Amino acid sequence: MNELKQFIKLVANELFKTFFQKKTVVFILFIIIAILVIVIGSIKLDKGTTWKIDLESQITNLEKTISDEKTTDTDESIVRSDEERLELLKYRLAHNIPENVITPLRFVYNCNKIVTFIVLFMAIFSANIIAEEYSKGSIRQLLIKPVKRWEIFTAKFCSVALVSIILCSLLFIISLIIGLILFSKNSSSINDVILSNGNLVERNMLQYVILSSLSDVFSIVVISSLSFLVATIVRTAGLSIIISISVYFGGLIGVSFLKNNPIYKYMLTPNLSLSSYLPGGNLPFEGASFSFSLIICIIYLIIFLFSGLYIFSIRDVY
Repeated sequence: MNELKQFIKLVANELFKTFFQKKTVVFILFIIIAILVIVIGSIKLDKGTTWKIDLESQITNLEKTISDEKTTDTDESIVRSDEERLELLKYRLAHNIPENVITPLRFVYNCNKIVTFIVLFMAIFSANIIAEEYSKGSIRQLLIKPVKRWEIFTAKFCSVALVSIILCSLLFIISLIIGLILFSKNSSSINDVILSNGNLVERNMLQYVILSSLSDVFSIVVISSLSFLVATIVRTAGLSIIISISVYFGGLIGVSFLKNNPIYKYMLTPNLSLSSYLPGGNLPFEGASFSFSLIICIIYLIIFLFSGLYIFSIRDVY
């Protein structure tokens, strides 16, 4: 029981240090400013309560366009694309699902792009939380306390996971409150419909944004564990940050060079975005499944954590 209290105290101490750092406060302010920027863009794009009139006009114009295309030698793929678009618009109108209208949940969905910056921040934060202990020499003070090394390492990682959850929750809550204040008058619909591989896919936006946020938190935790491992090995934040960010954003490079290689599906990057398996998502590779990607990510997470813990436990401190 005393060990548990001591561990909780270690985690609480790390959280206290984190949220009273100037850079954390600045980043939270950055999140708020980024949301306000999205507010401005959303107001400009918003069709408001006139979306049905606009949709009916689009349907009329598109029907005429398709009719003209069929009487000429227009490429079949273009005609098919327009017909799919027409089907989508008619479905929206029939089921009262607005288009080009910013609803509260659509605004939250748009704000979810800010998660990219949270990933960057957490990669830097995860590297610094280990590397700074070595560079400032404060690691010696930690190790002379009656606390085991694995407890120090685990407490630091738990604090990183909690900071990730807090930042993503903060983004979700602030964007939802602003969305409800500014855009609840537009529509109360929580559903959306998209075209995916020629098929109409209807999705519950509340469920979608929550699951997408959970996926983002999980991705951040995995990347943070890699950042922890590298920082423990090299004792400097710079290289750790570069490697972690490269793994997260290196998907496009991997697709170009390795997608046809059998080993590609066992790499971390293509499996990291679990939101790909939500309705309307694009699978990272042929035959991909949620359970497979989740297992791959957990295996990498365990390898990163236990490797980092082992090195942290045996390394001499001078």
